[in-house]
Amino acid sequence: MIIKTITRLLLITLTITLNSLYANTLEKCKDRRVVSQSPYITHSIDFFGMKDCIVGATVYDKLIANDLPRTGKVFVQNKNAIKKLKPDFIFTSEWTKTNTISDITPKSTIAFMLHGFQSMQQIENNLYLIGNVLNIADFQTKVSNFSKEWREIAHSIKSKNKKVL
Repeated sequence: MIIKTITRLLLITLTITLNSLYANTLEKCKDRRVVSQSPYITHSIDFFGMKDCIVGATVYDKLIANDLPRTGKVFVQNKNAIKKLKPDFIFTSEWTKTNTISDITPKSTIAFMLHGFQSMQQIENNLYLIGNVLNIADFQTKVSNFSKEWREIAHSIKSKNKKVL
């Protein structure tokens, strides 16, 4: 009898917790349904704690749940899959041709092309853009702190005048 009561209480607690998390995700992601067309973009979105707002991603993306809809590959996007997801935003890489972006973007969706990751400055610029587009509270401070931290780490490496990155 005691075990059944404890089990019921645990299930009720778990249900309430999951419902609360789901409600928080719905509120956080309202008007922020995102398609990420590259794994590095997903990492950038996750930097802000917004990974739950990703409704679709490429087949290469391992950071998101396996059951999330896939939107093709980095260079070969699946226009129909993207359209079905009804995203508010699509983030693609600079490797996507401009006419392809126009073709795969549903009418009510806004697409953004991000630079790659050839430099830390490009990554910072991507973070500023994503933070601004997704209306992240205090995103400038978060990106500024990231910049400061990676620079401190880079300066602490004893490279003996050799490139290490």
